Amino acid sequence: MNLKLYGWLIDNARRRHVVTYEDCYRPGRTSRRYIGQQLDAINRHENAEGRPLLSVICVSKATSQPGAGFWESARQSPAFKPNADQRSFVASETARVFETWAP
Repeated sequence: MNLKLYGWLIDNARRRHVVTYEDCYRPGRTSRRYIGQQLDAINRHENAEGRPLLSVICVSKATSQPGAGFWESARQSPAFKPNADQRSFVASETARVFETWAP
C-alpha cells in the first residue's frame, strides 16, 4: 500500500474534501493502473480495520462518482447491499468516511 497516497486521502477526508482521479494520478510519474491498485489496497486495509472505504472520496471528474474498480472493493464491504442504489451507497459511504476522519 502506498502510504503517501493513503496519508493524502486521510488528509483530504479530514478536510471533508472529495478529490478526482486526476488529483491522484500524475502523468509521467504514476500510471492509472498503479493508482487503481493502490486504491484497492487501501480499501482492503480499511475494510480489515472496520472502517469505511476511504477511496470513495476519489472520483471521476466527468461523473463525480468512483470508477468501476471501486465497486469490486465495495462488494467486500459489510456496508454494501447488493440491491442498493450506487449513488446512495457512495453518498452514505462518503458520509461515513468523513465521520471517521473528521468527527
